[in-house]
Order: sequence, then C-alpha cells, then structure tokens
Amino acid sequence: MRRSTLSVIRELGVRHCGGGERRRRKRRKRKRRKRKKKRRRKRKRKKRRRRSRKRKKRRKKRKKRKKRKRKRKRKERKRRKKKKRKKRRRKRKRKRKKRKKRRSRKRKKRRRKREKRKRRRKRKRRKKKRKKRKKRRKRKRKKEQEEEEEEEEEEEEEEEEGKGRGRREKKEEEEEQEEKKEEEEEEEKKEKEEEEEEEEEEEEEGEEKKKGEEEEKEEEEEEEQEEKKEEEEEEEEGEEEEEEKEEGDDEKEEEEEEDKKEEKEKEEEEEEEKKEEEGDDEGGRRERRRGRGGGEQRRKKRKRKKKRKMRRRKMKRKRRRRRRRRRKRRRRTTKKRKRRRKRKRKRRKRKKEMINEIEDDDGERQRGP
Repeated sequence: MRRSTLSVIRELGVRHCGGGERRRRKRRKRKRRKRKKKRRRKRKRKKRRRRSRKRKKRRKKRKKRKKRKRKRKRKERKRRKKKKRKKRRRKRKRKRKKRKKRRSRKRKKRRRKREKRKRRRKRKRRKKKRKKRKKRRKRKRKKEQEEEEEEEEEEEEEEEEGKGRGRREKKEEEEEQEEKKEEEEEEEKKEKEEEEEEEEEEEEEGEEKKKGEEEEKEEEEEEEQEEKKEEEEEEEEGEEEEEEKEEGDDEKEEEEEEDKKEEKEKEEEEEEEKKEEEGDDEGGRRERRRGRGGGEQRRKKRKRKKKRKMRRRKMKRKRRRRRRRRRKRRRRTTKKRKRRRKRKRKRRKRKKEMINEIEDDDGERQRGP
C-alpha cells in the first residue's frame, strides 16, 4: 500500500511545510533583515557623527592655521599664479596646433580613401561594360558569319540550278555590305576610345600616386619636426627638473642650517634658564624687601617659552611647505613622463598604420585590375 506523505512526516516528527510554516520562516527572515539594517544604520549614524565631530575639530584647527598663513602666502601665490598662467597659455597653444594638424591629417587621409574607393568603383564598372561589349560583338560576328555562310550556300545552290539574280538583289547585297563596313568602323572607333580612356585612367592613377607619396613625405617631415619640438620640450623640462632639484638641495641646506640654529638657541635658552633659576631667589628676596610681589622673573620665563614655541611652529610649517612642494614637483614630473610615453606610442601606431596602408596599395597595384 502506498502511504501518504503526511503520515510519514508525522512518524518522523518533522514539521511539514503546510499550515503556514513557510510564511513564518519568511517573516522571521524579513524581521532579521530589518534588525540587521537597523543596526547597520545605527552604526553608520554613529560613525557619521564621530566623523563630523572630528571634521569640525580639524576645520577649526585648519582655520587657525590658514589665518596665520594668509599674510605670508599672498605674494608667493601671486607669483606662482603668474607662472602657471604663462605655462597654461603655452600648453593650450601647443595643444591647439597639434589638434589642428591631427584633424587636417585625418581629413586628408579620409579624402584619399574616398577618392581611392571612387576610382576602384569606376574601374570595376568600366571593366564590366567592356566585357559586356566584347561579348556582344563576338555574338554579332558569329551571327554574321553564320548568315554569310548560309547565303553562300544558297547562292551556290541557285547557280547549280541555273537561276540568276536580278539587279535589285545585287544592290541590296551591296547596301548590306556597306552597312556592315560602317558598323565595323564604329566598333573600331569605340575600341580605340576605350583604350584611350584606359590610358588616361592609368596616367591619372600615376599622378594621384605621386601626389599621395608627396603628401606622405610632407606628413613625415611634419612628424619629424613635431618630434624635434617635443625633444626640445623634453630637454627644457629636464632643465626645469634639474633646477627644481637644485632648489630642493638648497632648501635642504637651509633646513639643516635652521635646525643647527634652533639647537644653538635651545642650548642658549637652557643656559639662561639655569642662570635665571640661580638668580631668581635673590631677585625675589630683593623685591620683597622693597615691598613688591616678586613675579617679574617668572613672567620673563613664560615669554621666552612662548617665543620658543612660536619658533618651533614656524619651522614645522616651513618643513611641511617644502615637503608639499617636493611632492607636487615629483607628481608633475611623473605626469609629464606618462604623457611623453603616450605620445611616443601614438606616433609608433600612426607610422605602422601608414606602412600597412602603403603595403596594401602596392599589393593591389601588383595584382592589377
């Protein structure tokens, strides 16, 4: 006997999927997801708040720093801006020129390709037409030959039978022969004209080929000039990099000198503090005898400490500035190198394409129409 699935499930003690079990599972799943989302949102909110607080603090610090820097940096910024403007203008000019040249080259290439396609199509059409004409002429000649043979056979039969021909028939035959002659002359003329056209086409192709070669030479010369210019630019950039390196070395030397000065000042200040500590007690006693509070030495000490702090901050700022400048220079140099490599790759690609096109053209000419 076949048993029902429900009875088997009850025996095993497994909860079957009927009676809303599936719905419950799904609801649990949904709630679990909701809880997860809630937790995640909470965490994110906390993080955001923490970050916002930190940002606020950083902003405050930054504002203070900026306030201090503004006065110092105004002149430097103006000078740099002027330099950058000049550089940008030069770059834009160069880029415009290159774009113009590239566009003109592309236009010329497209035009040449279009003209080539047109010429090929023309040649193919003319070839087809010539073939058709030749076939027609062959058929015509065959027909005429067959007709002439039939007429000759008929004449021979008539002569054997002893039948003569009239003058009219002779005249008609003469007229037909004249017409045939005229048709043959016209066909010869057409053939001559076609041969002349073919010669003209070959001459045109030769001239166009020469023009194409001249244009390619001009383009190669232009590319060589561009390469020379780029090499000059690279040399200039190399000189600029060397100058920047020298500036960096000078800055390092200045930093070392400033560090030495700082160390000297620290030593001097420590000695002064020792002296002040030794003479502080006596000074205080004297002032007390005169009837004063005796806090001048402490005030002086605080002032010196403040000065020292300010100097250290100043030095730190200077170092940071120099580091940033160096990083910027390095980035610039790396970007320039990448651009140069990109240009070289493009040039090589262009040259390869030109060579391939020339080889394809030569192959087509060797095959012939």
